[in-house]
Amino acid sequence: MHLLERGVRLTGTDGWSWDAPFVHTRREVRALCDARLIWEGHKAGRDIGYCHLEKLHNLEVLPADGFHVICFPVKIRAASAGWTRAVAIRGSMRAKHQTAPAWRRCAAKHTRATDRV
Repeated sequence: MHLLERGVRLTGTDGWSWDAPFVHTRREVRALCDARLIWEGHKAGRDIGYCHLEKLHNLEVLPADGFHVICFPVKIRAASAGWTRAVAIRGSMRAKHQTAPAWRRCAAKHTRATDRV
């Protein structure tokens, strides 16, 4: 929740899950008689929405910062989860030229003020 409260909306792990292995969770549920412990990490997004990725690999080759993560999900009808192709892109993703394309500048120059809404 600490990261979500600070604006993070994508988390990930190279592990199977960030919940405790179910054999341990089952033991805790039985000992404490508290079923709310099941999938505790997965329920974190109920208060603040976010996306979570699991079973990531090659994380060790990423720098500590200076990269963006882009996900290409596979749509699955009537599912609450699915798989995705997660890609890390190093460096800036800003466009080199911040000005409008030439055709757009020309079109804007030739429109009348009454044509603009």
